[in-house]
Amino acid sequence: MNVHICEDLQKISLGVLQKEFGKKLGEQLYKMCRGLDDTKLNLEYVRKSVSAEVNYGIRFQNNGDAIDFLSELSVEVCNRLTAARAKGRCITLKLMIRAEEAPKETAKFMGHGLCNYITKSKNLIAAVDDVSIIKK
Repeated sequence: MNVHICEDLQKISLGVLQKEFGKKLGEQLYKMCRGLDDTKLNLEYVRKSVSAEVNYGIRFQNNGDAIDFLSELSVEVCNRLTAARAKGRCITLKLMIRAEEAPKETAKFMGHGLCNYITKSKNLIAAVDDVSIIKK
């Protein structure tokens, strides 16, 4: 149809657009290129998840380091839940472990390099924002 910009589209009648693209899409194109939009705005956004992720250059020397780090991350998630006035029923841990064939030093400074991904989720009976439960 030789349409490259909105101005080109505005020159085409509603009937022609509906014939080419169908009734609904033709009408949508006709309105949108003219700045007309009658869709309702959703001002009541409901948060579906709260998360905390760290995805750069962390290297643990031993299991204790990993446990300490996860404890701190659990506290951060709880703080975010409190700030959002939310509770969670599903806790997911996403872990990236350096792949055996990956070099010790990553190409990108503080990057994670080639990794194997492990994801574990736990559904709880009730929604919680308790740091001790999330840590567990």
